[in-house]
Amino acid sequence: MNETKPKIVESIQFNPHERWPDEVRPWDRIVPRDMSWGFIDTTFGRIHVQAGDWICKISTGQTILVKDVIYKSLK
Repeated sequence: MNETKPKIVESIQFNPHERWPDEVRPWDRIVPRDMSWGFIDTTFGRIHVQAGDWICKISTGQTILVKDVIYKSLK
C-alpha cells in the first residue's frame, strides 16, 4: 500500500489589515465570541479565521486552515 500524505502546495498567512485571500469571507452582522475575522468553508466544515492563521491549499486540491504554531512546526 503506497499512501502519500497530502502536501501544502500554496499558503498565505491571514492579516486582516491587508488584502484578504479569496477563500476568506467576513462575518455578516455577527461577531463571534472568539473574535475571529471571518471564515473559510472546507470539506471539514466552516472554520473561523483569526489573524496569523495560514490558509493552505494542499496537493489534494482542498483548502485547509492551519494555526500559526502548527504551520511553523511543519517547516
